[in-house]
Amino acid sequence: NERTLALQSLRDGRARICVATDVAARGIDLPSLDLVIHADLPNDPEVMQHRSGRTGRAGRKGVSVLLVPPVRRRRAEVLLNLSGIEANWGTAPQADEIRKLDHERMKDVLFTEDTSADDLELAKALLAERSAEDIAAALARLYRARLPSPEDIIDPGERSSSRRDERHRDDRTPRGDDRPERPRAKSGTSSKHVMGEPTVWFRAAIGRRKNAEARWLLPMICRRGGIDKRDIGAIKISDTTTEFEISERVAESFAAKVKRPDKEDSIRIELVTGAPQEQAPAEKRARAPQRDEGEDRQVVRRSDDPWKANGPKPHEGRIQA
Repeated sequence: NERTLALQSLRDGRARICVATDVAARGIDLPSLDLVIHADLPNDPEVMQHRSGRTGRAGRKGVSVLLVPPVRRRRAEVLLNLSGIEANWGTAPQADEIRKLDHERMKDVLFTEDTSADDLELAKALLAERSAEDIAAALARLYRARLPSPEDIIDPGERSSSRRDERHRDDRTPRGDDRPERPRAKSGTSSKHVMGEPTVWFRAAIGRRKNAEARWLLPMICRRGGIDKRDIGAIKISDTTTEFEISERVAESFAAKVKRPDKEDSIRIELVTGAPQEQAPAEKRARAPQRDEGEDRQVVRRSDDPWKANGPKPHEGRIQA
């Protein structure tokens, strides 16, 4: 079956990576497997041990990596403690560290095997036409071409702590009745982004009446526009539409991508050509308009006797025999 074929591909080297659920991973026996990455935290210590046990089998050693966001660190520590595991905590490797390791791995690959006569003949032919530096540079390019490009990752712990510090500044002026409102942009571009960048407003054709919520709108916007959540500013959900800010830096490409048909949803997203719509609070919308104090009012009082309220009774004015 497919599972057997996949495991055989890993054993003979045709495949290097296996992505599996907890159920599919049960019973996997790969002695050469030396790295397990937990994409999310296990539900309990048993699952933790089961996942980690896929590596280091048959007396070998391996590495088990947990990807833990700051908000779930406490849960991860509890799982590790219940499992009897002492973990080494660290941040994700940065791009420079990855490049350095790539260079070391390239040396291991190039100089671990013996050189054949054909290899020497080809090397002499290349040296006759090019310098040794040009040949080495071309070899490095060929090696790097098959590797994914490393990226710098922002530490979420530092990011959240800086935001907390910003929110709790002592010199922040409290808003009062005499404090002027922040000026709004007259076009689709707002004054400033949350990170200090100019932004552009967009509108999605979905609102509260169709259960629109920011927790699923945010990943949908990122997927449709090919952007990161850091490029999204304020999100305002009204009854029938949702308006949100996009960093002006990526707004042009975002607008082009959201016009394409989407297989997962048919929510229309368009650029806001004017200022975002301001919607009155629910209390004000539900309240009836008030009359001026000096305006005449008609008061209709309800009588306890419905006949008196609606006219004379049917038998009044008649002579009974």
